[in-house]
Amino acid sequence: MEDAGPVTQAPLCATITITNPSGLHLRAGKDMAYIANRFAADITAENLTRPSPVVDIKSILQIMQLQARTGHELRLCAAGADAHEALAALSALLDPSGAAA
Repeated sequence: MEDAGPVTQAPLCATITITNPSGLHLRAGKDMAYIANRFAADITAENLTRPSPVVDIKSILQIMQLQARTGHELRLCAAGADAHEALAALSALLDPSGAAA
């Protein structure tokens, strides 16, 4: 029997609405990157409200490319051993009400 290699898991995703009146500004983006870098998981985000690239949220420069304003919806996806914990921490930062889907 051959070894099939590592098993890849589908990424976990959550949709979050930006509720901060200032949108996803530099300070919030810095906090987002700081939290994301605590995890080994690959974590990406995409602005679903306006055209944007899928970005690596471990980079503050890429986060700023989202241009997320109040009311915009972001899809966060994480893949890796600690993906669930990473999404929970980021969801708590971006959506304190706990309404993330």
